[in-house]
Amino acid sequence: EVLEGGYKAFRTHILEDLARPLQLIVLGGKTGCGKTDILKGLEAAGEQVIDLEEIARHKGSAFGGIGQEKQPTVEQFENDLWERVQELGQGRRIWVEDESHSIGRVYLPQGFWRQMQEASVVLVEKSSENRLNRLVEEYAGFSVESLKEAVQKIRKRLGGQAYQAALHSLEEKDFRTT
Repeated sequence: EVLEGGYKAFRTHILEDLARPLQLIVLGGKTGCGKTDILKGLEAAGEQVIDLEEIARHKGSAFGGIGQEKQPTVEQFENDLWERVQELGQGRRIWVEDESHSIGRVYLPQGFWRQMQEASVVLVEKSSENRLNRLVEEYAGFSVESLKEAVQKIRKRLGGQAYQAALHSLEEKDFRTT
């Protein structure tokens, strides 16, 4: 089948389609509280889920690219997101994890992002200890060099002293010190 207007018309259609009303429910919570695992559980229970981090090949945080495949282009990400939406049943709720407008180097399409901001949110809360355990389990197996690169990305947010302390902890392979 040939689309009138070619690929440019197809791209316009995708962005317009991703802006159409969806019944999104956003799963929110701090890093390390297990939102992705909850999404997988919801999907296993028959709920409709869009795993934005999986489509983006990035976990959304400064450490989100560690251990992931190369990210798609923004255009490919939008195409893949649209394809996932097409697979889902219309008129049923769709669970997504709370993400910022950007996930690594890709961006959520404006219409889809706006819907996420307006959607109901289910907040997941875990203790700091529980979150720390999960994050150490997830990231401590990666190279110290890749972890240092991730810490470099948040250097300004940490401040000089905390940044140096984080680098020292990594060099000592102390992954628990906060």
